[in-house]
Amino acid sequence: MCCSKRDSTFVCLCASQGLCVSVSGGPLIKLEMSVGVPESTAFHVFTARSVGMLLGGALGSVLFEVYNRQFLLSVSLVWVAAAVTVLPFTVPAALWWTLASTAALGTGLAFIFTGKATSLLVWCGGVLCGG
Repeated sequence: MCCSKRDSTFVCLCASQGLCVSVSGGPLIKLEMSVGVPESTAFHVFTARSVGMLLGGALGSVLFEVYNRQFLLSVSLVWVAAAVTVLPFTVPAALWWTLASTAALGTGLAFIFTGKATSLLVWCGGVLCGG
């Protein structure tokens, strides 16, 4: 059985999610090692990403109910791509730039997570979701 357009979209969303989460770990390790930031300060970056994910999840849950899901997912993928591109360059600049870009990355990732979950619930039409 051939994959439908929905299946291929869902696979692309999952692949982009995994890539964005794995790519953001490198600059965080670099922050501690090469810049000389203490370990306790480097953990603020994880807190910033968590706060960004909380904000993105809350914002995504509201917006995905109101607006076009495909458009919002496209915008959030561009947002995450920009955040992942900027993140390695913010590490040597200043810690607050790193915190801001990591929070932006977390917001975009949570937005994608929420959009993927709502799209899956809508696409499966209740057949696979117990409905």
